[in-house]
Amino acid sequence: MRACGFCHLVNGQGRPENAPLAGVPAADIVQQMADFKNGARKIAEPEMELPNAMIQDAKAAHDEEIRTPTNDGTEALGQRIVEIPEDVRWRLRRRSIP
Repeated sequence: MRACGFCHLVNGQGRPENAPLAGVPAADIVQQMADFKNGARKIAEPEMELPNAMIQDAKAAHDEEIRTPTNDGTEALGQRIVEIPEDVRWRLRRRSIP
């Protein structure tokens, strides 16, 4: 089975076209995979190849394969990194100067 890290990256940060998985509770990821597997969750762009591959991977995966990368569903994956655009950082810094 193709690993989630192929698109969402090994650190869970994802690429601009993918949702980041870092910081998402593992139980939520397990539930989303189950929803893909049973057809309860659809993708926004059905013509896109990689999201369709993700659904096919979810359908082919055993529950253990889904739980193992997510620490058995007990904790969040990694840390979410929030980048603040330079113009916003500049305004925030300017406000803090007396």
